[in-house]
Amino acid sequence: MNEVRGSDTFDVVVAGGGPAGAAAATFIARKGLAVALLEGRAGGARDTGGSLLPQIWRFLDELGVSDQVASAGFMKKPGVTALWDGVARQFQFSWFGHSRMAVIVERARFDDLLRAHAAKSGVEVLDGTRVLSAIVNESGVEVDAETCQGAALTLRGRFLVGATGNAPLHGLSAENARRAVGGNELAYLSGRFRGGQVILPGGAIVPHPILSGAPREATSYMCATPDGWALQLPITNGSEVSVAVPRRTLPEDVSKQKDMRFLEATATVPMFDVLLKDAAFEPGSGSCQSDVAHQAVRFAGTRYVLVGDAAAYADPIFAHGVQFALFSAFIAAHEVAHAVARNRDHVSERYDHLLRQHHQMSKIMALGEIDKNRAAIDLLRGMPQRERDLLFTSAVIAGRATHFEALAERSGVTGTPQFQLLEAPPW
Repeated sequence: MNEVRGSDTFDVVVAGGGPAGAAAATFIARKGLAVALLEGRAGGARDTGGSLLPQIWRFLDELGVSDQVASAGFMKKPGVTALWDGVARQFQFSWFGHSRMAVIVERARFDDLLRAHAAKSGVEVLDGTRVLSAIVNESGVEVDAETCQGAALTLRGRFLVGATGNAPLHGLSAENARRAVGGNELAYLSGRFRGGQVILPGGAIVPHPILSGAPREATSYMCATPDGWALQLPITNGSEVSVAVPRRTLPEDVSKQKDMRFLEATATVPMFDVLLKDAAFEPGSGSCQSDVAHQAVRFAGTRYVLVGDAAAYADPIFAHGVQFALFSAFIAAHEVAHAVARNRDHVSERYDHLLRQHHQMSKIMALGEIDKNRAAIDLLRGMPQRERDLLFTSAVIAGRATHFEALAERSGVTGTPQFQLLEAPPW
């Protein structure tokens, strides 16, 4: 729908209907507040693949969508396979105490599921309604938007939740301005294939389940390349493939040649000749993202909070994106409801601290940037040992062991990596 059913005034207006926005809207509505959720694209997100790590199930449980996600036919991901510095390794999430596997979702379908659930939870969901600008001050929030039919809307509220992903939200104060996160000089070329091969626990390479009729279950695959790294995510009918390349190697007109540049990049990736054998590339699926690492100067201000990628993003290598989105949505709902109930125009400093803590951890693990503040140190110290072991294992197989080790040394804790070496051909 894209018409406001009743009043144009709400307690909270959420700009952006991805996982962070939809989850925040649902959590806030459950606290008895009137919530409007605006999603600019009538069909939701571009249908890319994305990993939901096992840690995400607690947030899906809180949302009440775990059964829906589990039964939606998404590919299950029992673990990760990596080929780094000539060594093939694999681990499974169950080795670290996780009874439920990771899941690889098609984002459009996953996002639609979350927005539909938000609507059932009492949220006014406005699909195909693009936010043009937001005026936020001590007296309240005013959001100007436009429907896909060209009709203008103005929504008012007491708080704004910014969930517009990597798109700027015009009208917020200068303290919301983004700054680039250093250490990442890569661009990410992505595309999709139908069919092909997948890797099972133990290292066997078999036809994709859509071809064989086998259960929808496979590990993701990542590997080092001479100038970056690459990733295969098995999805329900094939694979979402990404290749990280130096930005300086791409021509200025790469946006006009995305399919071609993507296919060129995949041609020399180790093991892709096996995994993508007989796979059919989907024309038009090529995309290119650069300058992905960023963070807002502040994650909250006068009558607004930022959630998910709108607040910060480090790097896709450890698949922390959706986990951070739902974590920030959960914390934002508590903080915003608390502020509204007490007629305050700011959430507590706790919100900014918690988001900065988790983002700093992702940034350190992916990019090796250890800031002067102690946020990530405290987070690592507070982790259960099994989660530290899993974090260290993920770092080892992705060629980033030194990032974990430097943080662990400062934190006064240790981790024990657990993985299986794959030695049989073709490894």
